[in-house]
Amino acid sequence: MLTLVLVSDKTGVTSFAVLFSLLHELGHVLALICGKIHPKSFKISLFGIHISLPESLSTAEKIPVLMAGFSVNFLLAVLFFVLKNPLFGYINLILGIFTALPVPSSDGGEVLKAVLEEFLPKESE
Repeated sequence: MLTLVLVSDKTGVTSFAVLFSLLHELGHVLALICGKIHPKSFKISLFGIHISLPESLSTAEKIPVLMAGFSVNFLLAVLFFVLKNPLFGYINLILGIFTALPVPSSDGGEVLKAVLEEFLPKESE
């Protein structure tokens, strides 16, 4: 399906959205490298990269890794707005907002889960 969308998109916007999604995932990887954290598993699929973090990580170690992806998108959005490229700015802003939402299986949802487990362990379920 992604191939069909990429081939049929004459504007190239979808290609850039995929590129910015990859940069989002690279943000997570860079946070792991900077934190000297070795993931339990690392899987690449059609829907992105899934990184399983070790259970021994503290909340303070986990949250920067989880927030790194959408932080990259927000930084890219600011950069592109400053460079007067609003299309790329909005693509990154939308990706950043969408992945920062505190819903299950998103980066924002994982951040919320980590915070709740830290401060309200019984109620976090």
